[in-house]
Amino acid sequence: MPAKAARPALVAVEAVRGRDAERGASQVRNALLRKWDNAGAGISHWDASGTFFELLLGGRKNLVLSPRTLLLLYASDLAFRLRWEIRPAIAAGQIVIAASYTETAIAFGEAAGLPRKWIVKLFRYAPPPDLCLHVKDAKDGAPWKPRAMDGFPEFGAAALSPGQPDRKGSSPRCDEAIEALRRLKRESRCDNLRRKNLGRLVKRLRDGNRTASEDR
Repeated sequence: MPAKAARPALVAVEAVRGRDAERGASQVRNALLRKWDNAGAGISHWDASGTFFELLLGGRKNLVLSPRTLLLLYASDLAFRLRWEIRPAIAAGQIVIAASYTETAIAFGEAAGLPRKWIVKLFRYAPPPDLCLHVKDAKDGAPWKPRAMDGFPEFGAAALSPGQPDRKGSSPRCDEAIEALRRLKRESRCDNLRRKNLGRLVKRLRDGNRTASEDR
């Protein structure tokens, strides 16, 4: 276990694509280690429970899930991460970088037509992060690639477009989800994760300023 941080905290990293979330989480961790010498920071990855991986064992062509089921599965996986990764690490004085946390799933659910009230209620058990960051798209405008395990948005796209493992484009429903995630980034109180201001965000985290509220 890494050394204790000066201030334990939870940092959420949200992105339109799973790989961008992983990239952003690594950038945050590296910045913490550079600018905060005694920062004990680790990353909590999506699908730590293995739920989504196991669903794919039956083959992509057989992957047919409703949007509500997708959100319930994500909530279950996040509950696993909170119990076995996030809460114990924070209690031990660590900084946990969650890639992704709740905002990505909320936006995806809204894009798929689920009521926002139901989605927000589903994730009320998750504590608000001390800092929420949105990663700029690596290739803005490009469709999701058919790699379901890249992240929750890609998995959801695969489940909403079953039987098309080699399709290069995305379905209209997936395009709506991408746009909803981008809209969330524009409207959310979360900060944009950019290299030039990452040091400032780390300083704010160190000073204990929160960016999330109990009520979304």
